Amino acid sequence: MEEIQLEIVQDDDPRNATFIFMNEDHTLGNSLRSILANDPDVAFVGYSVPHPFETKMHLRVQSSLKPARTVLLTAVQKLQEQFVEMRAKYISALQVNTSGKI
Repeated sequence: MEEIQLEIVQDDDPRNATFIFMNEDHTLGNSLRSILANDPDVAFVGYSVPHPFETKMHLRVQSSLKPARTVLLTAVQKLQEQFVEMRAKYISALQVNTSGKI
C-alpha cells in the first residue's frame, strides 16, 4: 500500500482542521466525507478538489468534542474496515461462482 502524503492546516482550535491529501481526488474525498458525515462528533465536513489538474484534495473537518485529527483517523480506520469487508465478499462471490461471473 502506498503511503498517503498529507498536509495539515490546523486552526487555533484543535477540533477544526483542513487536511490536504496529495495525489488524491474525489474517490477518497467522497468516501471520507460520507463516513465523517455519519459521525455524531462531527459538526461539519466538506471536501474539494481545487482544480482537475491539481492532484490534491482538501478535507475540512470541524468536530464538536474530539480533535479533528482523532476524528479523521477513526474515519480512515472505518474506511479500511469497509475495504476489507468488501474484498472478502468479492472473493467469496468469485469462489461460489466458479465461472468467474458475478
